[in-house]
Amino acid sequence: MSGPWGDFCYEPEESGVGLVLLVGGTGLAPLKAIARAALQDDPEREIHVYHGVRTRAELYDVDFWEGLATTYPAVRYIPCLSREQWPGRTGYVGDAMMEDLPSCRNHAAYLCGPPAMVEAGVKALKRRRIPPRRIRREKYTPAVSLAAV
Repeated sequence: MSGPWGDFCYEPEESGVGLVLLVGGTGLAPLKAIARAALQDDPEREIHVYHGVRTRAELYDVDFWEGLATTYPAVRYIPCLSREQWPGRTGYVGDAMMEDLPSCRNHAAYLCGPPAMVEAGVKALKRRRIPPRRIRREKYTPAVSLAAV
């Protein structure tokens, strides 16, 4: 057992750029703190939150994110379902972000979720020309997988 080491956190020196938050499942928790800190620094900060889950039942903190988007007009909350049809976005967060944002040159990104989602998200962000030095990531692995190691 090791960690947590605490290196996945908000970087205030990136205050002049928008944020893209790509999240899988419960990876939303640390990004909530990052979004709060970013908005405390700059209430007009552009923030795009893409929350990926399989089904609507797995969404959580929706009221928090929708409230944030209501309070701060530059915040966009986009939940994406990968295994259920609904009136909102479907598919994967990286694909949804690529459909919405033609360029991420003036953004920083934070990704938190399963390894495959994080890896796909990093590739999508690079295709949108985000500088690699502005990509922060945290992959999580279920405890069951760790027990097998």
